[in-house]
Amino acid sequence: MKNKFEIIAETAFSHEGNFDYLLAQVKSAKVGKVDYIKFQVFIDKDAVYPKSHPNYKIVGKWVIDKEKWLQAFRYAKMLNLKIIVLPIDLSSLDFCIENNELIDAYEVHSVCFNEYYLLKKLSNVNKKFILGIGGRYPEEINYAIENLSINRKNPILMYGFQSFPTDITKINLNKINIFSNLFNCKIGYADHTIFNNDIFYNLIEYSYLLSARLFEKHIVLEKGKKRIDYESAIISEDFIELRNRLNNLSNIMGNGEIFKLNNKEIEYRKRERQIVAARNINKNETISLEDLTYKVIEGRSDFEQNEINKIIGKKCNLSIQKDDPIKFKNLK
Repeated sequence: MKNKFEIIAETAFSHEGNFDYLLAQVKSAKVGKVDYIKFQVFIDKDAVYPKSHPNYKIVGKWVIDKEKWLQAFRYAKMLNLKIIVLPIDLSSLDFCIENNELIDAYEVHSVCFNEYYLLKKLSNVNKKFILGIGGRYPEEINYAIENLSINRKNPILMYGFQSFPTDITKINLNKINIFSNLFNCKIGYADHTIFNNDIFYNLIEYSYLLSARLFEKHIVLEKGKKRIDYESAIISEDFIELRNRLNNLSNIMGNGEIFKLNNKEIEYRKRERQIVAARNINKNETISLEDLTYKVIEGRSDFEQNEINKIIGKKCNLSIQKDDPIKFKNLK
């Protein structure tokens, strides 16, 4: 459907390696009536950071082992949530591919957006895939699409970027429509504006009007409590409100069908002026343009306003009184 939309709750790294917190995020996403839960799958810190990197020890605390990731996947499935995975490295991607039956979509993370080995592996996975295009140039997006689309349709482009939080004056929502048209892809919007400003609802609504149909926010259990990736994260109640707003917007936008009218539009049309006799017209008279006019009357003519030429030149089968509507039965 043209107006169908879907909502993603992303766990990101706000779990900070706490598996119970991660499971609680999944449960909260279900309460928030989202469509997808998104996991940043991170298994091997050595595949991402050298030991000399200042964040090496910190990110090591965020690692969740394979068995627990499987538990999280299965729990999400038990709650009828669809799963998007965001593998951070090749080992994480391999793990996801091994459990492909639990996964509904793969997303290419910004840290490995144009990595040849990862794109090559993903190109052989028969699932929906998403490209997080925030902060990317068109040629980089094109490279990713070309390498991913060998065996499948074009990906979904997910616009938006994280700057802890993102300044609304830097978002540049106009890119949504431009990228969608440039690459002929479906597009979504991932909002990363600050958690305590409800403008994110408006930004998502604006992005809907610009053709986005997939929407993402980070999810936490307590909004505003400081932890990793908390700056733009919201809670289940906010996701419910977001869905309500998007439902309202979808209803307002309608289906765009221009050749069908709804009941209220048909009723509205009845107020239009009808083609009526401008004078008394006798039986067997030939009707001329001067014999016709338009007036608001109780009844209806059998002819639309733009069909007056179908009447001109016809002979009267029955006499017509002034201000009476022109009917088929009146004409020969």
